[in-house]
Amino acid sequence: ELARSEADHLVALRPDVIEAGDPYGPGHAALDARERLGVLLLEQGEAADAIAQLEKAVAESPTTANRLALATAYLKAKQNAKAAPLLSQAAAAEPGNAELRLTLGRIYREDKRLPDAAREFLAAAQIDAKLKAAWSELGATLFLLGDYPQTLKAFARLKALGEEQNASVLYLEALCYDRQQLYKEALPAYEKFLAAAGGKMPEEEFKGRQRLRIVKRMVEKR
Repeated sequence: ELARSEADHLVALRPDVIEAGDPYGPGHAALDARERLGVLLLEQGEAADAIAQLEKAVAESPTTANRLALATAYLKAKQNAKAAPLLSQAAAAEPGNAELRLTLGRIYREDKRLPDAAREFLAAAQIDAKLKAAWSELGATLFLLGDYPQTLKAFARLKALGEEQNASVLYLEALCYDRQQLYKEALPAYEKFLAAAGGKMPEEEFKGRQRLRIVKRMVEKR
């Protein structure tokens, strides 16, 4: 209700008042009002109504700010496909924004566009090498792509930032070694994972113990 009451005030301004009060000319204040309305509706959790206002604002005068606002509204409305191009445009306008790249990568990943997701996660990591989420997402995505050597490199960067005991990372590392038949490396990797998990990942721990027994036999044969 707060958003709607302010919306009524913003959008119902008379054209002559808008023109007189705006140094940039006719319509500029109306456009700002529409954008502000969209943001207010978004803050109130009314994504559908926010989209209607922000789409008009972007169509009339696209900026990084209103594109991001509209992309956020689309994401809240579960319309990821519409959010992706807006975030891509915003990322192009702000090439040094790692968080934008990270968000875009997650959208691509959810849409099963894994190569695109990996590209964005890598870009985020290159922009901010201390961004743990970028290395984590990159490693997980590369694992899904079956690029096990690069997965291990990404996780090595993550662990260097203080994630040495991340059980999920340790599990994927063990699988990477295992699937490359690097059993000598897989053996301690599974042991580290099981020690770090501590019963918090029962399904993965069960599989890890099974693989550990098999890997031990493979190492003994060699």
